[in-house]
Amino acid sequence: YANTFGDKHNVDVLVGHENYDWSYNYNYGFRQGEVISGNIELDNFASVNSLRGYKLQHRIESYLSRVNYNFDGKYTVSASFRRDGSSKFDRNVRWGNFWSIGGAWRIDNESFINMPSWANMLKLRSSYGEVGNDGILTSGGSLEYYPSQGLYASGPGYNNGAEPGFLLSNLASPDLSWESNASFDIGLDFALFSKLNGHVEYFNRQSSNMLFRVPLPVSSGVLDRNQNIGTMWNRGVEIQLSADVIDRESFGWNVDVNWTALSNRITKMPEGQDEIISGTKKLKVGKDMYAYWLRQWYGVDPENGNPLYVAETYNTANSKILASGDTVTWNVNNARFDYSGSAIPDFTGGITNSFRYKNFSLSILATYQVGGKMYDGSYATLMNHSANYGGALHKDILNRWTPENTNTDVPRLDVNNPVDFAAGTSTRWLVDASYLNIRN
Repeated sequence: YANTFGDKHNVDVLVGHENYDWSYNYNYGFRQGEVISGNIELDNFASVNSLRGYKLQHRIESYLSRVNYNFDGKYTVSASFRRDGSSKFDRNVRWGNFWSIGGAWRIDNESFINMPSWANMLKLRSSYGEVGNDGILTSGGSLEYYPSQGLYASGPGYNNGAEPGFLLSNLASPDLSWESNASFDIGLDFALFSKLNGHVEYFNRQSSNMLFRVPLPVSSGVLDRNQNIGTMWNRGVEIQLSADVIDRESFGWNVDVNWTALSNRITKMPEGQDEIISGTKKLKVGKDMYAYWLRQWYGVDPENGNPLYVAETYNTANSKILASGDTVTWNVNNARFDYSGSAIPDFTGGITNSFRYKNFSLSILATYQVGGKMYDGSYATLMNHSANYGGALHKDILNRWTPENTNTDVPRLDVNNPVDFAAGTSTRWLVDASYLNIRN
């Protein structure tokens, strides 16, 4: 519904409903012992090797509404409300309510403000809103689509001969509910000199009741459990500029640049769980979610080619003190863990150059990132010389330590001890994630 009242009041209202229904059906059959050559129907094979199947399903039901009001092209107010229900949660907690409100002020349209002639538009805006998330960070399957339910694994691997068997694979979490993301932003939009326009914006996003698989004691019989675990925030600044460098009848050149810098902090962890180690990260209050928690790589011993890590403790069996005073170890299990940078970059953005000549156009989009770290697991795998015969190795292995090549950062080859020499999640595999990429 949209209407104008008088000359200055403009209202539009939206009420809607949306439904999402996804299902995945899997069936697998394997029989062996062909009876008649060329017939690939299952009945043409003598014995059943495997026959299994399962179904995954995800549904979301949503009711939404929005109201926009504008007065005289100067003031705009917008409000929205939605109610979402997800099949991932128990029926008693599956519905979540989310809302938003925002406003804008066209400063340049005010009669009591004398804008300079070169200022074509100036608008101050701000908003606050909440959205829900029902996604669990898992490898998929039943743990992702039925996270609140108690689940049991079944199949041939759990049977005892002809006797059927099953195994508990997920503890029920009937109180599991929506993760909520509340966002606040305030920005200034502008157009200047009839050539330059853009915006400057500050944003703050608070995530609460985060959905996560929390590790459990081995005595529980289950590795982890789905929980709403804590809160964190993302804060930052975004700048976007677009300029018509050349704007003639037959030729034009426009440059569009955006730049974003943000930071992340965890502000609350679940009760009784001060920290959670997940892969290469350790979640802890005061740290960002993407901070690396890794063994500290030191280098290569030039005397014998041993890998060296910063030692957690001095052990006469696998440690030594260098002339510099540093205590190092060649046993990866005695290596010290520590925070080692973050995957979050210092800043990131994109640059678009658009050219126009008569009826032809050319656009070049480049994206960039400065700072941040990346854990190169693919490189670590290719430097692991315990691979089976025929496995690929990275060419950097050619720079390994040998009696003739002692000044190197690649340990010697030792197929009897690949764990210490090439395995282990250490800072050896961290690389600078800065890049400039021609996207299109």
